[in-house]
Amino acid sequence: MGVMNDMRSLRELQAANITDTNTTNISNIQDTFLDTEVRKFAEALRFFRQVVEENDVLVNSRDKTLRIPKTTSHLTITTSHTEGAERTYTEMTNINTVDITPAFKLGAIAITKELVDTTRVDLIDLAKYMVAQDIEEGIEKAITEQIDTDVTTNVVYGGDATKPSELTSGDTITVDLVADAIQKVKENNYVPAFLFIRPAQENVFYKSSQFTNAAEYGSNEVVLNGEIGKYLGVKVITSTLTQHYSASGQDKGISGADGQWGAAGTSCQLIGFTAGKKKPIVLAWKQKPQVSYEYLKRYANHYIYYDAAYGVKVIEEKACCLIKVTDS
Repeated sequence: MGVMNDMRSLRELQAANITDTNTTNISNIQDTFLDTEVRKFAEALRFFRQVVEENDVLVNSRDKTLRIPKTTSHLTITTSHTEGAERTYTEMTNINTVDITPAFKLGAIAITKELVDTTRVDLIDLAKYMVAQDIEEGIEKAITEQIDTDVTTNVVYGGDATKPSELTSGDTITVDLVADAIQKVKENNYVPAFLFIRPAQENVFYKSSQFTNAAEYGSNEVVLNGEIGKYLGVKVITSTLTQHYSASGQDKGISGADGQWGAAGTSCQLIGFTAGKKKPIVLAWKQKPQVSYEYLKRYANHYIYYDAAYGVKVIEEKACCLIKVTDS
């Protein structure tokens, strides 16, 4: 009996001293395997470039500014005539121009030789990816911000607001507001074509009987990137880069206290085109985006460069209408 007690005590002693992963100093001899594939952050998808006209005439020139001529109204020709007299001449006074001066965008990432040579992850390739993502997002933001800056005449608001500062919680988007915006664009003889919203506005369309989901289109229908469907013939596109404002955020197109948003919300952007399907927004390039790389021995650094030059302008303001609403 005494022998069995001694044996049990020995087993208990052994169990109490099992070496496991939490044992002191054991971690010093445990290796870590690094997966060299970097999981990328969920970048915003880019859709605005689909609805603008891209102009690259400045790319191979030494000119600084692109000047775009346009007509501002229908010209009514005087046709009344007195027999035997000279015709009455009509002066072309309905011509104007819009200037776009591209701004240079110059960025870079520098990585030391020591870091590159002692890291399993391909940091140079990762840096190129990061630069490319930022280039595309910068272009998209430039477009949506310029739309909000230039479009000041055609604007409708959620609820009973008449300016951003009057927007309050509950002044969300409705299909009636979209119909009002469509009407404003049509009244100026443009064809409503695209509506940009954020995810916060999607449900209103899904619940509308007049909304056609993109999944239900016929086989011949061209579906744009980000397009969720059509409402009253207008393609509805969801993008998290659609112009958004925080509470008290300053509106791009309205200065002062009136332009300070009363609640967080979105400036949904309805964009039309002429009967000839000419797009009302121009993205002018001076230098197309370039990502380049070099290694400088004297600094022992790797460099990834970003070079571009572009500008955006709304040429036909009345072809667009903003729907300014709160998100909830």
